Parts: sequence; structure tokens; C-alpha cells
Amino acid sequence: MEFRKIAYDITFHYSQFYFVTIAAILGTGVLGLPITLYDSGFDPFIISIFIAYFVQVLVMLFFTEVLQKVYYRNIENLKE
Repeated sequence: MEFRKIAYDITFHYSQFYFVTIAAILGTGVLGLPITLYDSGFDPFIISIFIAYFVQVLVMLFFTEVLQKVYYRNIENLKE
């Protein structure tokens, strides 16, 4: 297999990792929390931010693991 094809495949897979991770971060809605919790006070705001942060980290770890498994499966298919 020529170098250009291998470089394209690797770049394509890593860009998929990047964009799916960004979509997962934006999909959790963390960016909208400060506006909706403005009137509720500081304590509920801090609690909800920590909960959202924890969920966001779990989602990112899950998506990263899934994408790595798909990447290695694709690499195995390319070797065949």
C-alpha cells in the first residue's frame, strides 16, 4: 500500500476521533448550564457543574474507547 493512502487513512481516522469527541462535549449541554442556573444561586450552580463535568468526562472516555476499538478494527481490515 502506498504511503499517501496510509497517511490519508490515519488522518481520516484521527479527525473522526476529534469531531466525535467535540460533538459529545457539545451534546451534553454544558455550555447552557450557566444561563439556566443564574437565578438559582451559587450552591446549585456548583453542584450541577460538577455533575455535568463528571458525566462529560464519562461520555468522552466512552466515545474514545469506542473509537479506538473501531480504529484498530479498521487497521486490521487494512492489513488483510
